[in-house]
Amino acid sequence: MVAGSLAIAVIFAFVLMFSQSNGLVEATVYTTSIGEYREFTLSDGSIIELNTDSQVEVSYDKNNRRVRLLSGEAFFDVMPNVDRPFWVYAGDKYVRVVGTAFMVSLLDENFELLVTEGKVELMSNTSSVVSLQQSESVNALESIDSEQLSNKPISLIAGQSISIADMEQTAPVQTLSERDQRRELSWQEGLHDFSDNSLEEVINQVARYNQIKIEITDPELRELRFGGVFRIGDTEPLFDALVSAYGVQVSYVDDNHVILSML
Repeated sequence: MVAGSLAIAVIFAFVLMFSQSNGLVEATVYTTSIGEYREFTLSDGSIIELNTDSQVEVSYDKNNRRVRLLSGEAFFDVMPNVDRPFWVYAGDKYVRVVGTAFMVSLLDENFELLVTEGKVELMSNTSSVVSLQQSESVNALESIDSEQLSNKPISLIAGQSISIADMEQTAPVQTLSERDQRRELSWQEGLHDFSDNSLEEVINQVARYNQIKIEITDPELRELRFGGVFRIGDTEPLFDALVSAYGVQVSYVDDNHVILSML
């Protein structure tokens, strides 16, 4: 499933081989481009679904399964293995599971975790080096000492989520309804699903999936509350709804630049 005109967007993965004698293992990087969605099956049968403009690095050894979310959004359906835990690293946050299903998002340094099946543990890196540089390999996770992780991991079960903004250390765990969970994961179906969002939030979300610049010129228009379900990559129904239901003026500067203003 690929949105709109970006249906031919290219996915690439490259493999970096390391010497087992040096304690390093094979690492594979998977990426999606803007507007693209892809699903990958890993060597153990676990599945990663990557949302638009996302990147993960995967590194397995005999004791651990490690994934580093470099950017974007990923959904994980993990094959159970009590002897080989599955770790997801995003920023300075660590998610540890045995077998479950969950989404991790890292957008503009804001972290989000949503669990749909099973149970996960969320921890933070408490060392002075709170995150790896993007150029460093996921294999560097092997050097993280357990004492550097928070002593009291946060447990989340199916239906629970947590969102931690940039520079925050923690946030409350929330319980989401099934409807809200489906809304959070609507990208898996190729949809935007908005409910009483501000127009600014709507436009920021839509902008992640295409290269069209959508500009809101009136400050009061940014706070307009908006809801609806729209196909990813197809902006015309969204603009039509803004015009017909809210009287918003949609002006095309060119094919890649749209201005939204009050009439």
